[in-house]
Amino acid sequence: MKRFVKKAGFLIFVITAALPLCAATIVVSPGESIQAAIDGASSGDIIQVNPGFYPEQITILKKQNLLIQGVVSATGDRPIISGAALGAGDLLTIRRSKGITIEGFVLKKAPNKNIAIFNSSELLIRQNRILSAGNHGLYVGYGHHIEIQDNVIAENQNHGIFFDDYGAFNRVVGNIVRENGEGGIVHYYGNMTLIANNASLKNTRYGILNIYGYGVRIVNNTVEENGDIGILEDSYGSPATVVKGNTVRGNSGIGIYAYMFSRIIGNRVVGNSSEGIYGEYYCTILNNVVRNNSSTGINSYQGGLIQGNTVFANGDKGIYLENGNNVRILNNTCKKNSWEGIYINDDVALIAQNIASRNGGSGLFPYFDSVITRKNISANNGDYGIYYDDYGNAVQRNLVVDNASSGIGGYCYQGLVEGNTVRNNGGEGIGDFQSTVVRNNTVMDNTLNGINAFYVDYGYPLGNYIADNTCSGNGDGVATFDLFDAVPPQSWWVNNTGTHNW
Repeated sequence: MKRFVKKAGFLIFVITAALPLCAATIVVSPGESIQAAIDGASSGDIIQVNPGFYPEQITILKKQNLLIQGVVSATGDRPIISGAALGAGDLLTIRRSKGITIEGFVLKKAPNKNIAIFNSSELLIRQNRILSAGNHGLYVGYGHHIEIQDNVIAENQNHGIFFDDYGAFNRVVGNIVRENGEGGIVHYYGNMTLIANNASLKNTRYGILNIYGYGVRIVNNTVEENGDIGILEDSYGSPATVVKGNTVRGNSGIGIYAYMFSRIIGNRVVGNSSEGIYGEYYCTILNNVVRNNSSTGINSYQGGLIQGNTVFANGDKGIYLENGNNVRILNNTCKKNSWEGIYINDDVALIAQNIASRNGGSGLFPYFDSVITRKNISANNGDYGIYYDDYGNAVQRNLVVDNASSGIGGYCYQGLVEGNTVRNNGGEGIGDFQSTVVRNNTVMDNTLNGINAFYVDYGYPLGNYIADNTCSGNGDGVATFDLFDAVPPQSWWVNNTGTHNW
């Protein structure tokens, strides 16, 4: 082992009094002990380890400001710290230390964890290969301001990277985390962590998992071909977790799952084996591309905002509100999904300015009451353009054209159908309503009746107000007409144009 000492100049010492008077570079070669070099090092020293094989366990305890550097040869050889001959324990342990950098090593085959960090801060773990541990590749028991950067972490028996602590302000950046036995990157409890620009690939379970971590940012990662959920975000509270700009592809479960208040923004979620995105409670889902997933594109369990997404060719519905209320679904494009473009399964929602086209079922399906469906385009869908079903729905100023079944229909009670353009649909233009205001619609060239007010519930019709609609070219003029009612008609027809059956 060689030690080279460089003395600090007097002027620098005066300006930065925290620096040592003397900093050394300690060189370790095969056959020598890395542990001995660490034990003998002082704050500010550099330990350079030459390529070769080092079968030892290493502990860094109560040390500060050390650079422990693996020397990478011109042919790419590195120092290898191996635990293959060890009976138990971790390979490299850092405990109660600060300002330590570990870079340029291969650490592999620990009986337990390759790197284990406890109660430490301001660490940099950089450009290492962390391989084939019997447990986790890299474990953080408690720490803050720890950066894990540009490592390859692969084929460990448990998680690749595991934060199991209440630390804060940690960063996991630019790593390749692949083929680990459980999760790729797993983060428990810590706050304000950045997980960015990593590739988490082919891990047995999750690509990236965040549990009860607040203010976590999961940004610009590639998460592909993992055995379960791609990104699982299971936290709540403030500040909310942000899942942004990730590519999530080909995972065996849901692409992105978020529990509560999460912000899911600008991700590309493609070809996953379940839902593309599942937001459970009050999530914000913005500007994502969600396509070719095996089940529903975007599933929101309760509340939140779903806006500006492109939802294309998914195996079930495009967008599905499963439960809850006060959701806003705005400015989305839902095309070629196997069933409905947008399906609302609860009340008090706003569906506005969406495009739903060429879906296998209805374009828009507001199933429960008090849903406002406004200024949407629903075209060329395999069933209804808009299928309403319950009390107090408002269907206003939509363009509903070229759908296989009726333009607007289903069941509507005490609703409002106003200002829509309903054209060239394979069934009726507007039908299946009771005690509803139907006014100022343009209804043209539908295969069956333009507006059909003959809807009987429990043996008697209920009052409507049908006024100022413009209808032409609907029906065959024999059995079906522009305007249709019982004969004689009810008194609710006011100032409409078109042929009629009375």
